[in-house]
Amino acid sequence: MGFGLLFVGYFCATLMSINVAGAFIRILGYGIAFIASRKLNKYNRSFEMLSWMSLLMLFVAVLLAASDVSTFLYEGLIIDNNFLGETYRAFVGYVEMALSFAFNAVMLYSIKSIAEETEVTKISIAAVRNFIFICVYYILNIFCMLPFAFSKAAAKYLSAPVLILYFVWIILNLVLIASCYARICDENDVDMARKPSKFEFVNKMRAESEKRGQKASERQEEYIKQKMEKRNNRKK
Repeated sequence: MGFGLLFVGYFCATLMSINVAGAFIRILGYGIAFIASRKLNKYNRSFEMLSWMSLLMLFVAVLLAASDVSTFLYEGLIIDNNFLGETYRAFVGYVEMALSFAFNAVMLYSIKSIAEETEVTKISIAAVRNFIFICVYYILNIFCMLPFAFSKAAAKYLSAPVLILYFVWIILNLVLIASCYARICDENDVDMARKPSKFEFVNKMRAESEKRGQKASERQEEYIKQKMEKRNNRKK
């Protein structure tokens, strides 16, 4: 359906990119996120916005990768002038920070939208919760970056909590995407048959879970059929 690819792309663009080759890994991550958003756009039109944001983030990642290459060549004495130096990188870094907020906001909005239409309330609520965490992180981070004495003084105490909060909302987003992969399925997805447990209470729990899953699957199938019928009617 696309959530599996979105998970891989988001993981590459965030946690996996925290290293010296981060910009190049982000190129891969946002490229995969773009492919995932195109697949998900078949089921909910709000993912069209995520496609555009993925392309913007991909472009910014290319600009940062170019800066890394320029710095490497300059430090290796291969070129005489680092034309993509600190000023360039700082400017692109600020642009990336702003677009990253927009990318995550659009992604969470798209997930909330498809969760509401498929009646998976927990995922919809989790998307709003994650967005609140992101807003708090950006507010604190920007506050610490302000060129004022009280901001610099507060940054000494807030830097560690802000860093922890950064990893918290990334992990929460990854968990959310994994939940979408598990609970929002295409009608063509087929579940593997599970071997019965030796414990009767486990089998009863599985049976109840499968009943709830079947009802949710039926609602999702009906929703997807309606969306496809509307799209076919527009084409006619």
